[in-house]
Amino acid sequence: MFSFGQEKTKRSNRLNLSPVSSQMMRVRQRASEAILLGVRAALASVVAVGIAQSMKLTYPLYAVVAAVIVTDVSSQKTQESGVQRLLGTALGAAAGPLFVLALGDSLPVVGAAIVTLIFVCYVAGYGEAAKLAGYVAGLVVLDHSDAPWTYARDRFVETSLGIVLAIVMSLLIPERASRPEHDETDSQTLP
Repeated sequence: MFSFGQEKTKRSNRLNLSPVSSQMMRVRQRASEAILLGVRAALASVVAVGIAQSMKLTYPLYAVVAAVIVTDVSSQKTQESGVQRLLGTALGAAAGPLFVLALGDSLPVVGAAIVTLIFVCYVAGYGEAAKLAGYVAGLVVLDHSDAPWTYARDRFVETSLGIVLAIVMSLLIPERASRPEHDETDSQTLP
């Protein structure tokens, strides 16, 4: 036999947002962000590589690396970090050949270039620029002493293509305004 109290409880449970429903909403939100991130990064990468190949640059893969690393779910974060990473790329491309000319191209010089550029950028307040500056300078020093300025120029152009196209895609494909999470009143049962 079914009592009135049991019927009311069953009806109340159906009106509650269950923990599973709440978790599913979060999963759907994360899936939506993942698609946005993937589409932006893929489009930025493909366009950057196409441009790099049309310019006959030697290593378009650096455009892909930069595009994927700079792309963020947040358009604003992509743009802010992108500007700093462009600065880091420029600093690394300028400093790398100077390290080669002054100290050669040994492994200790690769390390010195990386630590120096990261330190300078980080202390100056350009944390997003720091790692890319060290990375590009290290690449230039690493086995490219025969033509460090040419190699640095190419790394700058390829990496900058990826960064700029990540920024462009964040502007062309903005994130949707997120819906506010359900608060306590959303999950309360109706009387």
